[in-house]
Amino acid sequence: MGRQCEALQAWIDYLTFQLTTMTKEEQNKKLGGYIALLKVSATKTVEYCAREALQVFGGAGYTRTGQGEKVERVYREVKAWAIPGGSEEIMLNLAAGSLRFVKRPTPDPRDATIKKLKEELEGLKKSGAGQARL
Repeated sequence: MGRQCEALQAWIDYLTFQLTTMTKEEQNKKLGGYIALLKVSATKTVEYCAREALQVFGGAGYTRTGQGEKVERVYREVKAWAIPGGSEEIMLNLAAGSLRFVKRPTPDPRDATIKKLKEELEGLKKSGAGQARL
C-alpha cells in the first residue's frame, strides 16, 4: 500500500503543477477526468487502509476510546469523505466521458427532468402570451 500512497502523492503533485500553469479554460477542458480518477483512487486507498487498520487493532478498533479510537473514527467516516462531490460511480462516469473512453457519457437522469420542465415552461409562456393578447 505504500506504493499506492506514493503514487497518489505524485499524482497530486502533477495535477497541482498543471493547475498552476494552465489557464482556467484549459483546466476545465483537460483536467476534470484526471481529478475525478484521483478522487476515486484516493478514496479507495483510504478505505483499504482503514479496513486493514481495523484488522490490526481487532476489537479495539471498534471502540471510541483507547488505542482504537482513531481507527474507529476513520473507518466510520471514510464513506462520508468519499461521497461529497460525487460518488465513485459518478466520478468514473465523468472521467470516462472527459477522457473519451466512451463515445458518449451515460446521460444523467436529471437532464431528462430538466428538459421536460423547460418544455413545460415554454408551453406556459406560449399559452400565457396568447391569453395576454385577448
